[in-house]
Amino acid sequence: MLPLPLHLHHPPPPPPSLPSKPTTTDPPHLFLDSSLCVRALHSCAAFRDLRLGSSIHGGASKTGLSSNPFVSNSLLNLYWTCGRPDDASRLFDRMPERDAVSWTTAMSALSRIGAADEVVSVFIDMLRESVSPPNEFTLAVLLRALALQRRAKAVQTVHARIVKSGAIEDLFVRNCLVDAYAKSARFGDAERVLFRSSGRDVVSWTSVISGCVFYGRFEKALALFARMVEDGVSPNEVTVASLIQSCSLLNEERLCGWIHGWVVKLGLGGDESVASSLVEMYAKNGFIDEAVRIFVRFCLAGECVDLDVEAMAALIHCCTRSGIQKIGEGLHGYLLKHTFLFPCLVLENSLLDMYGKKEQSIESARRLFCTMRDRDIVSWNTMVSCFIKNARIDDALGLLTELHSNGEGGVTPDVVTILSSLQACSHLASLKLGQILHGYVIRSGFECDVFLGNALIDFYAKSGDITSTLRVFEHAPFRDVGSWNSMISAHAIHGDAISALLVFEELKRLPDMHPNSITFSSVLSACARSGMVSEGFKCFKSMIEDHRIVPGTEHFTCMVDLLGKSGHLKAAEVFIDGSTIRHCSEVWGSLLGACGVSGDIEVAERAAKRLNELEPESEAWRVALSNVYARAGKWEWAVEVRAEMKREKLRKEAGWSSVELGGGESYRFIVGDTRHPSSEDVYEVLDGIRRLTMDSSTCMVHGL
Repeated sequence: MLPLPLHLHHPPPPPPSLPSKPTTTDPPHLFLDSSLCVRALHSCAAFRDLRLGSSIHGGASKTGLSSNPFVSNSLLNLYWTCGRPDDASRLFDRMPERDAVSWTTAMSALSRIGAADEVVSVFIDMLRESVSPPNEFTLAVLLRALALQRRAKAVQTVHARIVKSGAIEDLFVRNCLVDAYAKSARFGDAERVLFRSSGRDVVSWTSVISGCVFYGRFEKALALFARMVEDGVSPNEVTVASLIQSCSLLNEERLCGWIHGWVVKLGLGGDESVASSLVEMYAKNGFIDEAVRIFVRFCLAGECVDLDVEAMAALIHCCTRSGIQKIGEGLHGYLLKHTFLFPCLVLENSLLDMYGKKEQSIESARRLFCTMRDRDIVSWNTMVSCFIKNARIDDALGLLTELHSNGEGGVTPDVVTILSSLQACSHLASLKLGQILHGYVIRSGFECDVFLGNALIDFYAKSGDITSTLRVFEHAPFRDVGSWNSMISAHAIHGDAISALLVFEELKRLPDMHPNSITFSSVLSACARSGMVSEGFKCFKSMIEDHRIVPGTEHFTCMVDLLGKSGHLKAAEVFIDGSTIRHCSEVWGSLLGACGVSGDIEVAERAAKRLNELEPESEAWRVALSNVYARAGKWEWAVEVRAEMKREKLRKEAGWSSVELGGGESYRFIVGDTRHPSSEDVYEVLDGIRRLTMDSSTCMVHGL
């Protein structure tokens, strides 16, 4: 009995109906002429007409014609093609004579359904039982199966048999051998077979090029393509599609244009797969203009080419990254009119992400989400993430509550959902909700996830529970550098720079971990909060000289913050002017904010002048400058800045905070808010905290 893959085992079907006599429509000589019978069976297989094929089988059995090897092989092919593996297996076992064609037919059928192990098993049985040696087609089928399994050693063994039998001279077999080596990542062997043979066609070259692309050897694929052209072989659409795929990940505009030129030269632009690949290539590399140009030419200008889902999703994602939402909205309209692609979950999720990236279109994202016929966990996570990024925390929590409580459509929260939930709780500093989520993490078996562990550390730190922060860190089953960064940041948030530096030193002693850019941002932030200027400069110097990390905007901003809040405003200004980020608004904003503490109007005005050049329409720096004037007692100047904002119609949204009440309920309030019934008690407590803080500050000054 032929071995069958597990997914093909089922209760045996009733044997094919064998009519007692041929139907009146059957010509009498059909069951006497083997060549006529073979042609009829091939037609039945081509049209998958099992009923007629079974009828012919019955007639051939009556006349004894079914024992003919050619007829038997045709019947075998019929049953395999029509998805009747049990019938095919029984027929194979009853065949009085099995030649190479019989074995190859069985192997080919198993190969078509992806049963590579069974193909190899049948080949071994053939070597043991058959008097007929494997022919070139048998070896080709075997090589395809081994290629699926990536069994390089077995391919080498078959290679030796091919050379010994002389089948290596057959181009078809040679191409299968090249393909098997390439799919097994044995590119050296594949190239030896390719270059040592006299005949090489486009299939030979494409097999190696496709293998290189599959394993990420993109430069190698391009070099082979150049050699193929030199060899005088013209690429086909499969070759070009492989090259386009490699260029999609190299981010080289010149290469993209080169491949595009070949597409035009070969006249393959009208091919749907090639056009889709071109759009995807340009979109993934961020070349939105070229991607849109191809889309317009092939989809809107009369070519009537339908791009595939992957290409459209890449195009929408490119619009999202480039911030060109108008084009994305146009693509949405195109999809609504072309129902062959829409609605499609992948595309709807891409559109959700695009609309949700900007506050102005967040409601468009919500409307799309509500009208989606099907929603998977990616849809929910995308919508929640959009709300959080746009500071719509209440909406995010409402959506998460709906998902957690209803489990809509069988969709269950995953790690990304919980990360978003913790992020929302961190924004609100909602300790109660975060603790509930922590319990859910433990019950769901997610506590081994290092990203969730880091998110919990961050959440507890921002919620003011440093004890739980330490507990999560100490009991984490796995830690990466992100875990240590979160712990350093936690101490920084709580103003404990000494503990932050101790954790940093402990991290540096670990042999298998190294501080990264985020580590130094957290350390410098801790030093800035505590005014540890000397330690901050040591860390900044060590980052550059010892760890070879190029400082980014966030590092320079921390250094300016460190100098500014320590009263070294002039030094901070010199530091900015001597750095590579003097044209960055963040560092000047940090300097202006520090001026508010010391009341240095001169430096504040110079910082404001630079900010006016960099961000002329921003209201944030104007408010900061107004506050500097107010603290210095220059009330008329502060009023003038506010008046200028009013004339230019610049308005700053009122800042707000929230406090968690009993039962997980939170209350949001703004500056000077007296709406809550207990506001008098709240302000009394705040006044007490303020007095305690001032007393502590006085003690620190006397201690210094």
